[in-house]
Amino acid sequence: MERRCVLNSWSKEEVRAVIRYEWARGVSGTEIHNRLLEVYGPGVMSKQMVRRWCRTFSDGRQQVEDIPRAGWTRTATTDANVGKVDDMIRANRRITIDEVAEELGISHERAQNIIHDILRYRKVSARWMPRQLTSTHQEQRMAVSLEHLVRYHGDGNDFLFRIVTGDETWVHHFTPESKAASMEWKHPSSPVRKKFKTTPSAGDHEKLTNRRR
Repeated sequence: MERRCVLNSWSKEEVRAVIRYEWARGVSGTEIHNRLLEVYGPGVMSKQMVRRWCRTFSDGRQQVEDIPRAGWTRTATTDANVGKVDDMIRANRRITIDEVAEELGISHERAQNIIHDILRYRKVSARWMPRQLTSTHQEQRMAVSLEHLVRYHGDGNDFLFRIVTGDETWVHHFTPESKAASMEWKHPSSPVRKKFKTTPSAGDHEKLTNRRR
């Protein structure tokens, strides 16, 4: 059996070297990104950035290390760059620090300083919610709860012993987005984004288990 594992840490130079190797073998940018996801997980470089590196290597670049630039100094923290970073994050809440640094031609340290210390963004994941309930769902749940309460007052514990509880497990035909993959930049005053649990599709299988109390 083929053994696979997901690497929890890596350097950007390592990922770029993998991209260069796969690009040299004629693999497309999309397929390279898929292979990176299998090994490095959802926090690896975005598909757009992988394609950009493929174009860069096609243009003749050979090194995977950062090329020193004059802008990679503390002077990179300008009002113009701060505004650009803010615009980039508002356009894509899941953009990475490396992608911001690459786009503006500044160091990872300067990009991190702008995002965390100046703009005060923090990356958080969405809060899981069981499911999105409509007012009709809420009214139905209240009605059923009141009905059970009335029956309990009338029959006492005998009513509880007649209850049959159940459970269900959904086996998906796909892998829903993980909580870590949903992480986005937000300000301290921004509301927490809610992430409702995925509704099973028609192709999913349901396993029911019933038991008496």
